[in-house]
Amino acid sequence: MAYGLRYTISQILRNENTQTIEIYEQDYVDDIVKTYTPSEIVLQPNSSEEYPYPSIISSQLNFTIILETEDDYDQFPDVLSKNDRKYWVVYKEDSTVIWRGFLFNDYSQIGFSTGINQASLVCIDAISFLEDQVYIVAASINTTQQWIEIVFDALRLLGYPEDLYLVIACSFYAEGMLNRGNGSYNEPFSQIYQYRRDFVGVSYYDIIENMLRTFNCRMYQSNGDWWITSTMEVAAPTRYYTKYNVGSAITIDSSGYLDNVINIAPYEDGNVHFIDNSQTKILRKGFYNIQLRNRYSSPINLIHNADLKTVIGTVPPLGAIGWFTTLTGTATAYVIEYPDDQFNSYYLSAGTGDAILQILAAGPLFYNYTPYVGGFPLNCLLYTSDAADE
Repeated sequence: MAYGLRYTISQILRNENTQTIEIYEQDYVDDIVKTYTPSEIVLQPNSSEEYPYPSIISSQLNFTIILETEDDYDQFPDVLSKNDRKYWVVYKEDSTVIWRGFLFNDYSQIGFSTGINQASLVCIDAISFLEDQVYIVAASINTTQQWIEIVFDALRLLGYPEDLYLVIACSFYAEGMLNRGNGSYNEPFSQIYQYRRDFVGVSYYDIIENMLRTFNCRMYQSNGDWWITSTMEVAAPTRYYTKYNVGSAITIDSSGYLDNVINIAPYEDGNVHFIDNSQTKILRKGFYNIQLRNRYSSPINLIHNADLKTVIGTVPPLGAIGWFTTLTGTATAYVIEYPDDQFNSYYLSAGTGDAILQILAAGPLFYNYTPYVGGFPLNCLLYTSDAADE
């Protein structure tokens, strides 16, 4: 979809930089650009007092404009539109993009009074839209999908009309993964795969939130790009990043070290810090140390390879890891694979002898636990004689 510049809202800061809100209207092709005078521009994160540090931190841009002339009313944005993406908003300081999102019509407020009036508008980054976007199954649910590919699919659903970038600053790895020492672009999200069936019926928002909690990461927008950063590496001496171009394919735009590090000198006599209106001092209290102790129990189900999906061999007849067969005569036993189903099956044929399938073998391989189903020990034994096949 194409957008055309429709409105501009500008203010000059104390450091003489100019902040500008550019509002683009969908399918707008005229050359008329309406300029409004702001009385307030506020960019803030959306976090509650109950959960001040969520995994996904959305943000919103609030601004208030002055309505003084008839033309100000005549060209006012169509806030009654049901199209949540009718207006694309870019917030800049000089030429640097600070924030991007869409005008959110639901929270528009216009005062009713004579003379000069004001209108308050709210813009959102649209990440909350993913709460209503259920995971799209594009292949068999028994195949795996890359974590980074799922995040890309979600970000594409936001509908940003401009190039979108994702920066990942997380460097935790499992054994066997490529790390930053093998290449500065190696991050963990591109090396993790999970079965698609785990995501069926789950929203993209919940899927990404669970991924972030795995690494204790936060996802947020900064300078118009989406970031995934590890809270455990904030004070690391070296912070790596991988920047992706969220296009039709997974493309690395750049990688290396983050250089946006600020060294704050300790307090000393004569050590003065100058404030130029571009710094923010954050005051916080400490964290409570809350310990909860409770008994944890879970359903006992310890059958190894219960779905028979982990097979042995490359061509039929296939076996299943953890399941053992004893065959006599012309008896046969093999796994039948069903790629699109959750479970495979085991085929037994006695032929002229006996076919036995069991979970616990007599040796030399033993389990360190007894298979359980629903709390009861199980020694599973399936037997076929020459009288019948099962």
